[in-house]
Amino acid sequence: GVLGFFDMYVNTYFWELKAKDFGIIALFVWIGPLIAVLLVMNFQAHFEKHHGLVFALAGGMIMSMVGVTARLSGLFPEYESPFFLPAITCIATINAFFAALTAIMFISMIADLVDDQELKTGQRQEGVFAAGVAFSTKAVGSLGVIVGGFLLEFFVQFPAGQGQTEISEEVLFRLAITDAIVVNSLLLIPAFLISKYTLTRHNFAAVQAALEKRRESLLGP
Repeated sequence: GVLGFFDMYVNTYFWELKAKDFGIIALFVWIGPLIAVLLVMNFQAHFEKHHGLVFALAGGMIMSMVGVTARLSGLFPEYESPFFLPAITCIATINAFFAALTAIMFISMIADLVDDQELKTGQRQEGVFAAGVAFSTKAVGSLGVIVGGFLLEFFVQFPAGQGQTEISEEVLFRLAITDAIVVNSLLLIPAFLISKYTLTRHNFAAVQAALEKRRESLLGP
């Protein structure tokens, strides 16, 4: 939620992207999610889903840091360079890949939890899980705006009501560091929590087998 809030400011004031730049990026950024969809079955066959989700979160966190850090270090092409737009498009595409992989892994894990819940309680509760996901998504989105606004005003000290050309280098530096380091570090919280997830492929196979046996017994001979 906080990263989404900061994206608008970082793209506009730090990267100085124009409307035409966003149009060009949009032409290629879909490649990232497409690759995620094509690779996810093979990926899930070799890795546990919660490990894949942690990997996707960490990958997105690292990629968000790479571009900003490279520009602050003077290693990223300047806006006028012919390599600038391809480089920023490449970063956006990789970020889109990790975002899509995160969503796929998360939804897949929710589907597994529905089966696990049915085995434990005897009730099939897809609606409850869907409602919980929808509520938490809206809640963290709203909280992200609040936290983002707080950081923007009191940490970045972003000036209100001023044009792009009037933003000082010091403010831009704080904006970049907040987005790349401070905000991205928040992803360590869900990564840590997800690492405690215990429903592995082996456990889930046992859950499905138990459910199948229960359903067969209910149907009778």
